[in-house]
Amino acid sequence: MKDDKHHAPQAARRDPALRSGVGDLETASPLEYVEPGEEHRGYSLLFVCLLCGFFAWGGWYTQRYSAGYTALGYDENSAGVGGKTNAPVVIDPYVLGRRLYGDTCAKCHQMDGLGVAGQYPPLVQSEWVLAEGPARLVRIVLDAVQGPITVKGVEYNNVMTPWRDTLNDVQVAAVLTYVRTQKEWGHNASPVTPEEVAAIRQKTKDRPGRGPWTAVELLALPEHEPQP
Repeated sequence: MKDDKHHAPQAARRDPALRSGVGDLETASPLEYVEPGEEHRGYSLLFVCLLCGFFAWGGWYTQRYSAGYTALGYDENSAGVGGKTNAPVVIDPYVLGRRLYGDTCAKCHQMDGLGVAGQYPPLVQSEWVLAEGPARLVRIVLDAVQGPITVKGVEYNNVMTPWRDTLNDVQVAAVLTYVRTQKEWGHNASPVTPEEVAAIRQKTKDRPGRGPWTAVELLALPEHEPQP
């Protein structure tokens, strides 16, 4: 009996089948499993440096290629991209006007120029757009129009957004040149020059205090702005 008790532990160590309850009592290696804890592990210094470098580069890139955050800077025909230059800026009014139209006018009048029935009048074949001269149209873009206005035989009664403080003379002339010469709409009216816009802007500088134009007021004005 003594021999059996003495040899039992040794036999268990030699025979895996006899170790069913022995292995559970062994101490687990700390490398085999790590109990998850709530301790916060800080970011590495290398990661923080890379992140700061990325944001610094992003800020520089945005400033370098922002073109001053102006629409003119994004025209492919203008001189330079985001940087200042002494070379004269050559701008295709139609190209610039198309971009400005998409940013300012298309929200109401739609990209196809057909407007929204009952709310926003169409620009396609509009008598206001295709007038012989752009004097009324420039005033509409600068200081807006409100109240009833008839376009292509249909009356609309809404309030437009004024663009006097948003668009400069070159931009107003470009967007009006675009809508007046848009071949896809069958338009072939005369283009609008920045000088025409500047003259009307100066002449109507007090208009914002009186609110948007009405159709009656506009129709009382000539289509061509009288030359001083």
